[in-house]
Amino acid sequence: MKTRFIAWLAGHFPPGLFLRYMLVGIWNTIFGYSVYAVMTYFLTKTHLPAAYLFTVAPSCLINITTAFFLYKWFVFRTKGNYWREYRRTMAVYWSLFIPAMLILPVLVNFLRWVFHMETAAPYVANGLLTVFGIIYNFVGYKKYSFRPLSNP
Repeated sequence: MKTRFIAWLAGHFPPGLFLRYMLVGIWNTIFGYSVYAVMTYFLTKTHLPAAYLFTVAPSCLINITTAFFLYKWFVFRTKGNYWREYRRTMAVYWSLFIPAMLILPVLVNFLRWVFHMETAAPYVANGLLTVFGIIYNFVGYKKYSFRPLSNP
C-alpha cells in the first residue's frame, strides 16, 4: 500500500521537469515574496489596518503572470495556446488563493498570539502558505494548465 502510494506520488514529479519547476519556483518565490513584502511595507506605513490583506491580490497577479511565462517557456516548454494556458494557470493559482485568503488572517493572528510576532506575523504566515502552494501549483500546472491539447 505504502509503496504503491509513493510510486503514484513520484509519477507526478518527473525529475527533469520538477527540477526546472523548482529552479523557476525558487526565483519566482523570492521575486513574488519580495513584491508582497515591499507592497505590505509601504501600505503599512499608511497606517491601513491589516494592510497585508490589500497587498496579496495585486502581488499575486504580478507574481503569477511572471511565473506563467517562465513555466511555459522553461519548465513545461509548450508552444502556442498562450491565452488558454494563462487562463488555466490563473484558475489553478486562484483556486488556492481563495482558501489562503481565509487562512491568512487566522494564521497571522495565531502567530501574533502564540509566538508574539507582532510585525513579522504577516510575513511568516505568507511564507508558510507558500510552501504548501509550491506542491499544489506544480500538480495543477502539470495536469491542467500546461497539459497538451490532445489530452482533454
